[in-house]
Amino acid sequence: MAAPTKFTQSFLFQVVVYTAVIFGVMFWSGRTTQKTIYDTFVVHVEGNVIPVANIARSERFFQKVLDFQILRPDIRTAPTSNIENRAAVGVQLPDGAKVFFETDAKSGAASHAPIVTVLRVRNGFKKLQQTLVSRSGRPEYRNTQRNYLSEMDPEMVSEIVTRRWGDEFVVTDPDNNRFIFFLPLRRSMSRY
Repeated sequence: MAAPTKFTQSFLFQVVVYTAVIFGVMFWSGRTTQKTIYDTFVVHVEGNVIPVANIARSERFFQKVLDFQILRPDIRTAPTSNIENRAAVGVQLPDGAKVFFETDAKSGAASHAPIVTVLRVRNGFKKLQQTLVSRSGRPEYRNTQRNYLSEMDPEMVSEIVTRRWGDEFVVTDPDNNRFIFFLPLRRSMSRY
């Protein structure tokens, strides 16, 4: 067997050094990039739960006015309510997130204070607002106070308001849950 040449010695040395560097970078990057537990675990927000007094009435409003897809749960696989152990009912938002309805079975009333859900709109903001006003069958709510969220009646669509962060309008459901649709202020070099 021939003695190792200078070429093979330097080649083997380079392989060992490069391998050590690669493993070192992999080890170091794994230690420094993990910032929260969600960097380790895959978590997806399925949706939120809003209080309603009448599920059937809420379904009609969300389908007729907001044109959200009604979720028809499969009893075998649907999430269950802790209160009644029954399948969750709700709607699917345009981006795939879900909003589930919760009601107090004993009183038939919404079980909590109203919930606010924020939805970012990318295009056709004014047209969307006009369409929702038309679908609601009620006149556009004109803002008379700075905090118009507290004074809006159920099943209303507000006019468009300009804020520091962009434009927004609010839709209230039959139980006064609020859906804020907003168009962020465009900054130069920004995609949104």
